[in-house]
Amino acid sequence: MDLKKIENYTLDDISVFFKENADAILIVDAKLVIYKAISRKGIFLDLIEKNGNYHDLIEKLWLNFNNSSNKITPDYQVFTPSIGKFDGKYSKRLKIVFNNTLYIIQMTIYPIADNNIYMFILDELSGGTCHLTYST
Repeated sequence: MDLKKIENYTLDDISVFFKENADAILIVDAKLVIYKAISRKGIFLDLIEKNGNYHDLIEKLWLNFNNSSNKITPDYQVFTPSIGKFDGKYSKRLKIVFNNTLYIIQMTIYPIADNNIYMFILDELSGGTCHLTYST
C-alpha cells in the first residue's frame, strides 16, 4: 500500500465523505421524545419523516429488531419508552420491508451530550435487491 495516497487525508475529509455517504443521520432527544433527521437519502426519504416522535420511530424500528411485522400491542405500549434507551454505542442490522422490497439496514447509535441524546446512523446495505412476492 502506498501511504502517500492516504497520508494527506484529514478528519475534515472523512467528515465530508461521511456526510455524503451516510443514508440517514438522526438526532434523538429521548427525554423530550423527539427526533430530527439531519440527513435522509434513498428509502429513508419515504421511510422516516424530517421530525417526529421518538416512540413512533422506535416502534417502527422495533418491529425490525425482531424481524417481525407485528405491531406492538397496546398492552406493551407502556414499555416503548424503555425500549429506546441505549447505554453506550450500539449497532444492529435490521431487515426492513418497504414497498414489497426487503432492505438490509445497518443501524449504529452513538450517545452524545448525555444519555438522553443520541445520533442514529442508518445505512441501506442491500441496494433494495431483495424483492418479495406474496401469495394469498
